[in-house]
Amino acid sequence: MPVLPAGRQSGQRTVRPRALTRTLLERHWITTREASRIVTVTEAGQTGLRDWLGIDLAELRGAA
Repeated sequence: MPVLPAGRQSGQRTVRPRALTRTLLERHWITTREASRIVTVTEAGQTGLRDWLGIDLAELRGAA
């Protein structure tokens, strides 16, 4: 289920932040730190985000 901007097309769904976070945790794509909002993207998460949403974290790091 892709994340869509506010101006989405009819029939498409948006993902709420909590639901997205829960999904990423269940897939072991991110890990959290106790008593913190900081998350770490795992290797599986890097692959999953690239394949699922087209987000290439390595490319983003290189552009920063």
